[in-house]
Amino acid sequence: MPAVSRPSLLRATLTLLAGGALAQVLPLLAGLLLSRLFTPAAFGAWTQFATVASALAVAVCLRYEQALPLARTPRAAQALLALCW
Repeated sequence: MPAVSRPSLLRATLTLLAGGALAQVLPLLAGLLLSRLFTPAAFGAWTQFATVASALAVAVCLRYEQALPLARTPRAAQALLALCW
């Protein structure tokens, strides 16, 4: 295994940290903007919709993507793949 140089490790670490920070700041800034555009009632309706849609998505998918690597034959894998779509 080749040795990793210090500068490349530092650069990769800083890239990951910057990406994580940006992923935290973007929703915060978007929330400030969206709170100016929509009423609290609209946010409540959106929250209800998102909650129901998330629960239904889990129920409908039945986690077939987790079963796909466990298939013992190619035919079983194809059947599971068809159920995923």
